[in-house]
Amino acid sequence: DLYGLTTYPDGGVRTTVTDLSYYLLCIMNKGVYKETRILNEETVIDMLTPDYIDSYTKFWGIGDQIGHGGGDPGVSTGMYYVPKEKLGIIYFINTSSYRDFKKKEEKIFEFGKRLLLER
Repeated sequence: DLYGLTTYPDGGVRTTVTDLSYYLLCIMNKGVYKETRILNEETVIDMLTPDYIDSYTKFWGIGDQIGHGGGDPGVSTGMYYVPKEKLGIIYFINTSSYRDFKKKEEKIFEFGKRLLLER
């Protein structure tokens, strides 16, 4: 059973977009969520500090956007933060190919940026 494996999703994380958004908001706010400190600011800084190469931290890709994505057959996921734009994006997508996934990811970012402009 493909989706019964502990690697689905990879790493064994099982969550919802809503619950994961609380975590991302905490990271975006240097450890604070809804005016409550969840993580020490130093912890968040350490999480986002490159370890062994300039563009990757303990589990985040860094650069213009900070985050990580992945998938298994039939599903792609991602959680990203664009500090310059103060934009956080989380998606869980059912998709059949990486090419389709990348196109959808670009559209999600475009939509998020449009929403920010409408504020």
